Formats: sequence, structure tokens, C-alpha cells
Amino acid sequence: MLYEDFLSDFNISIENNDLISANNALMKELGNILVRKKQDFVDLLNESGISASINDSDLKLVNSFVNNVSSNRKLMLGASLLSQMHNKQMNFDGEEELSNEGVKNGYLVMKNYFFDENYSNASAEVIGAIAQGVGELSKLGTTALQGQQKKKYGGQDIALRKEEAKQQMIQSILLQKQQKLEAAKKAEEEKAKTKRLIYIVGGSVVGLAILGFVLYSIKRGK
Repeated sequence: MLYEDFLSDFNISIENNDLISANNALMKELGNILVRKKQDFVDLLNESGISASINDSDLKLVNSFVNNVSSNRKLMLGASLLSQMHNKQMNFDGEEELSNEGVKNGYLVMKNYFFDENYSNASAEVIGAIAQGVGELSKLGTTALQGQQKKKYGGQDIALRKEEAKQQMIQSILLQKQQKLEAAKKAEEEKAKTKRLIYIVGGSVVGLAILGFVLYSIKRGK
């Protein structure tokens, strides 16, 4: 995982009740996943009822996510679940474990960050249908994270929040690709250095062999 501090940044933001930083961490990690495992991101959109293809550009996929997330709670939950699945940690038994609490917190962060009053009365049945396996998210209204949108954002327009989320994802994607290019360049340089070393060593061996043959011939001639 190139964005190594996701869990640390996200969990610290949750502890500080800093929804903006927590959402930024989520958006960055989703951007990372789009680069590392593009098919997973495409599946996330498709399973949330949003048409997407592996052949779509990164920008198109980002736009599909950002443009739909405020009105699609299944997408919110799926995105939170995906980010946690890509960051499983070892438990005491030495097995990778998914953090249900992390999934719930991620969902609530996005629900508050992308809060759109036009969809505030979304059907509770939808939430119940998508919450299987990760707890009853529809009953988390008493959490400290719930209902903080007005306090944190004031009158900030939903469009501005979406644009900020989009920029976080794009920046993460560009950074990931830059790191991959640098890693590939470094690997190529190491490969070239190895080849040069082989040529040098090989040439030295051949040279020594020739020198030995010449000396042997001279001695034999005498």
C-alpha cells in the first residue's frame, strides 16, 4: 500500500471528530485503489447501480463516484467497505481482519460530508438492505459523528464539498502514478547496472583467459 498512513490518518481524524480530514483520507485512499485495483473501483460503482467500465478513464470514474455519492448511500457504504478491505490488519491469531467499526465510521463520515438535504429523507429500507454483514448502520444516529454536518460545514455548498473530494482523489491518483513511474524507472536503472556489471565481469574473465593463453603459449615456445 503506497498510501501507508490511511488508517492512522483516518482513525486520528475520527478521534478528533474532524470530518473534513477523515473524508480527505477516505478520498485519497479511494484514489489509490483506483490506480492499484481499478477493477475493484469499477465493481464498486456497478454494484451501486452506476454504470462503469474498466475501459473508462480515471477522471470519468472519479466523476461517476463524486456526482452520485451524495444521493447513493449504498455507494457510501461500499466505498467505506472497499477502503477497509484494502487495509486489513493482522489480529492476535495472525489472520487479516476487517474493521467493522472502520466501515461504520467511513460510512458516517461520507454521510455527513456529502450531506444533501434533498436526500435527507432517504428510505431506511435501503440502508437496512445494504448493511448486512457490517452492523445495523441505520441505528447509528446516536454516534458523536452523526449530525455534525452543520457544525462543521456551516453553509458550505454541496457542490464545493464534491469538488474538494474530487481534487483529493485526483491528487492521490497523480501521486500514485508518479510513484509507479519512479519505481519503474529505478527498476530499469538497476537492471541496466546489472547488465553493465555482467558485461564488465564477463569481459574481464575473457581478457584474463586470453592473457593466460598468451603467457602459456610464450612459455611453451621457449
